[in-house]
Amino acid sequence: MKIIITILSISLVSGCATLGVTSKGKKAEFSMIKPNIRIDKFKDTFNMKGEGPVKDCGGKPCTDGDIDNLKPDQIKALKKHGEWKEYVEKEDESKKKFSVLDMQGNYVDGQRDGVWTKLGEKGEKLRETTYKLGKKDGVEKKFNLKGEQTEETNFVDNKKDGKYWKKNSKGFMETEGLFKNDLREGTWTEYHAKEADMIKKNVSEYSKDKKNGKSTSYHKDGTTVSAEGLYKDGLKSGAWKNYYDNGKPESEGSYAPREAPKDKGEKETVKPATPPPGGDVTAPEPEKKAFRMGHWKEYYKNGQVFAEGQREHTRKGEWKFFDNTGKLRFKGKMANEAGMESAEVYDEKTGEIIGKGKLFFNLIKIDEETQNIKAGFKPSNPYTYYKDGKKDFDVLGEDKEGNVMGVQYDSSGREIGRGPVIAMNRKKNGCWTEGGKKVYYVMDKPNAKMGDMQGCK
Repeated sequence: MKIIITILSISLVSGCATLGVTSKGKKAEFSMIKPNIRIDKFKDTFNMKGEGPVKDCGGKPCTDGDIDNLKPDQIKALKKHGEWKEYVEKEDESKKKFSVLDMQGNYVDGQRDGVWTKLGEKGEKLRETTYKLGKKDGVEKKFNLKGEQTEETNFVDNKKDGKYWKKNSKGFMETEGLFKNDLREGTWTEYHAKEADMIKKNVSEYSKDKKNGKSTSYHKDGTTVSAEGLYKDGLKSGAWKNYYDNGKPESEGSYAPREAPKDKGEKETVKPATPPPGGDVTAPEPEKKAFRMGHWKEYYKNGQVFAEGQREHTRKGEWKFFDNTGKLRFKGKMANEAGMESAEVYDEKTGEIIGKGKLFFNLIKIDEETQNIKAGFKPSNPYTYYKDGKKDFDVLGEDKEGNVMGVQYDSSGREIGRGPVIAMNRKKNGCWTEGGKKVYYVMDKPNAKMGDMQGCK
C-alpha cells in the first residue's frame, strides 16, 4: 500500500512540474511537426519555448519532406503565422527546470497582431495587449489573480496615447490621466486609495511628462486642501500655500528652481578632451531642485502666525517667532533652520523684552500637543538682560585676561557697577567697581578676604 502511495505522489509532483505542458517535436532547439507547426525549445534544457504555425516553408506550402529535412537554422528563419503559444522556464524545489505557458496570441508574417494574453503559472490571465503588425496598438489591460482588471493603457504605434487608469489590490482607483505620444499630458488625478474609492489625493496639470501648471493636494478626506500652487518643468514654482486638516493655513511663500547641492565627495563633471564627430563638447545640464525662497509665513492650527522671515530654502536672516496668541517671543538672526544666532527675547506673559544678544543654544518649533511655541535657549555673549522692559545687565565679551565682563544698571538705566562674571548665569565673580569702590565677589557673594588677597581695594 505504501509503495502505491509513493508512486502516486511522484506522479503528481511530475505532473505539477510541467503544469500540463507536453513536449513536442525533436530534442532540438528548432524542429517541425505536421502540418506546418514550428517547435522552439530552450537550448540548454530542450524544454518547450514556443509552438505554432509558420506561413510557409521557404515561399511554398510545407510538405512532409520539408518537415523532415529542414535544418534548425532554416526553421528558425520561417515566419510565425497564426495562433502561437510561448513559454518561460521555472524551477521546482529540486532546481529542475520546467516550462510554463506565458503568452498566447496571433502572429501575422512574423509579427504579433491582435490580442495577446499573458498568463500566470496557474493559467490565470494577467494581461491582455492589443498589437498591430508587431507594435502595441490599442488597449492593454492588466488583471489581478482574482481576474479583476487593475490597469488600462491605450497605445498608438507602440506608444502610450490616450486614457490611462490604475487601481490597487483593494480595487480602489490609484491614479488616472491622459498620455500623448508616450508622455503624460493634461489633468492627472491621484487618489488616497486606502479606506474608500475615489478619494482625491492630488490633482496636477502635466505637459510633456512633467508637472506644469496648477497642482492641488488634499488631506485624507479628499476635499480639504493640504497644499496648492504651481509647477514649472516638474518643479514647484512661485507662490505656494499649505493647509492643516482643519482648513487653516500652515505655511505660505514662494518656490524657485536652484542648482541642487552636490553630495560630499561628489566629483565635478569633466568634459571629454575630444569632441564627438560633428559637434562640440557640452557639459550635462546641472540638476535643479525647487527651493523655498523669499518671504515665508508659518502658522498655528488656530490661524495665528507662528513665524515669518526670509528663506533660501532654510531660514536665513531676520525672523520673528510668536506664541499662539500673537505675542512676539523671538526676533533675530537665524543660524540654521531651527536655531537663532542672535535674538531679542520677549516674556511669554507680559510680552516685554527680557533679553537681547547672542545665543549659545536655541531650538524653536511648534509643540504638536499644545499647539504653542516650544523654545529652549541659553544666552552667550555679548547679551543684554532686561527687567520690566528696561536694561538691567550686560554680559560683554572677554577682556585681555580672558575674563567675561559684565555691567549692571539701575532702574533708570544708569550704570552702577562693572566687573567679571560667569557668562552662563550672570553671577559676579571677581573684582568689581561699584560707585567708585572695589568689591570682590565669589559666585555673586562679596568676599573681602579674597579681595585683599587679590589686591581688589
